[in-house]
Formats: sequence, structure tokens, C-alpha cells
Amino acid sequence: MTAAPRSRKHNEGVALFFVLMAIAVLATVTSAFTAGVHRHLKMQNLRENEAIAKYLAETGLDIAAAKLSEGYPDYRGETNTPLGSGQFSIEITATNEGTAIVRSTGVYLSDTHSIARVTLDAVLRRDGTRWISTDRHYASGRRGFIQHE
Repeated sequence: MTAAPRSRKHNEGVALFFVLMAIAVLATVTSAFTAGVHRHLKMQNLRENEAIAKYLAETGLDIAAAKLSEGYPDYRGETNTPLGSGQFSIEITATNEGTAIVRSTGVYLSDTHSIARVTLDAVLRRDGTRWISTDRHYASGRRGFIQHE
């Protein structure tokens, strides 16, 4: 009669072991899934921040084209012009009768530091009375994102 209680205790220990193993496996899978979701959300947030910085850089390019179209031939750009939650800087490095080389940098900011930075190099060409952009080249300061248009 002493054999039955030992067997029952031995079986209860095995069942507890399998339950603990199942909990450990579930915890590992849940942890891996959570880490993957966190990584994905962080990358998505970075893409959104870079998109905002890109729009800021494009705004700077549009302002440079507008200034040149309005008859400001000596306009050479501006630095750290605030716009929304960011800023842009424009630098016109060379102009001649019908061409201007422009570098516009958009920076998306948090309260204390830049989150994303995109630089846009473009050539502006005179088309009648207005200036239009051609030969665009984007470069990001964070992930090496480069796009040609």
C-alpha cells in the first residue's frame, strides 16, 4: 500500500514540471512578440519623423524658389527658420542667369533636440518668371536614407 502514494506524488511532480515549462515557453514567446512589436513601432515612428523633416526641407526649397521668382536676386537663404514643430535652413550656393543650386535642410524637433534631419539638394531653373526645382537629392541624417527625383 505504500507504493500507490509514492506514484501519485511522483506524477504530481511531473505535472507541475510540465505546467512550469509551458508557462516558461509562453512567457518567452510573449516576450519575443512584444519586443518585435516595440521594434516595429519605433521604426514606424522614425519613418514618420523623417517624413516631417522631408516636408520641412521641401518647404525651404519652395521658399527659395518663391524668393527668387519674386525678384530677390541677392537672396542667399536663411537659417533655422521655425515652422510648426520643426525648422528649416536654406543655402543658395551658386546662381547664374537661369540656374540656382539650393541646399535645404529640414529638422523635426522635440523639446530639447532634433529627432530627424533631412537635407535636400536641388537645382532651381528659371522657367519664364518663376523658378522650378529639378534634380532633387535627399539625404537623411539618421539612417542614410537617400532618394533621387
